[in-house]
Amino acid sequence: MTDPKSASEASVPNLERVLANMELRALKVAYPDERARIFNLAGDLCFDGGIRERALAYYGRAIDVYLASEMIDAAVAVCCKIVRLTPEVVRARCTLAWLALGRGMFEEAKQRIADYANAATSAGQERAAAKHLRLMTDMSENQEILESLAEALLDLGDDTGADRAFGAALGHPTASPDVPQDADQRWALVVSMLRGDGPAPAEPALAADLRMQPQAVGTTQAVPNAQAVATSQAVATSQAVATSPLRESARESLRRRIMRKRARQ
Repeated sequence: MTDPKSASEASVPNLERVLANMELRALKVAYPDERARIFNLAGDLCFDGGIRERALAYYGRAIDVYLASEMIDAAVAVCCKIVRLTPEVVRARCTLAWLALGRGMFEEAKQRIADYANAATSAGQERAAAKHLRLMTDMSENQEILESLAEALLDLGDDTGADRAFGAALGHPTASPDVPQDADQRWALVVSMLRGDGPAPAEPALAADLRMQPQAVGTTQAVPNAQAVATSQAVATSQAVATSPLRESARESLRRRIMRKRARQ
């Protein structure tokens, strides 16, 4: 009888040879969808062979190719497979949330956002998730989506980001100037960011964030330049708007409404 351990050890070199051949095939194919299917199949082989991290890397390459070719449904299908195989995964849930937003599937997007925040919290990736959710806030105009983003940011412990989302839901957005106004340009920016081809839009300077930054011990205070003065003035304006009693009352009302909705669930 063949020893299962010996059979497993013998299968590793065989798998490596198969994967090497698949890499060569991926380089030679003429169409992106063929290349993505090869990477997807390589991921399946690795997962079946117990090489989970390598499988996720191949699946990620397949997703990147699909996104680059604007084959969004295929990218979603691979992401859903990753979530099914590894429910604790974070990146695929992030991509699914972004793609649902981009396709205007708002009910699905709300659930995807919540799932992403929960997975990020379990994995200890709250800061990275908060950055993505803040960017989603900048990209979104739908009130229910903005409320869902505010709720998710609260769950992540990002009160400042949640306040931005609350403000946007009430018609007072504070989006980064780097975010395009045109919907098609916004979507192109998101796809580029998900592929890793382009930088994420810079976040606006927030008064609460600046107050939380510690000053280095033993440093001398520099003479403010024009840019620093402009930033200071922008922060002062932000503080003046943020402390408007009517606006704060509306945001607090929205917070309470979300808390009541949680309590009923």
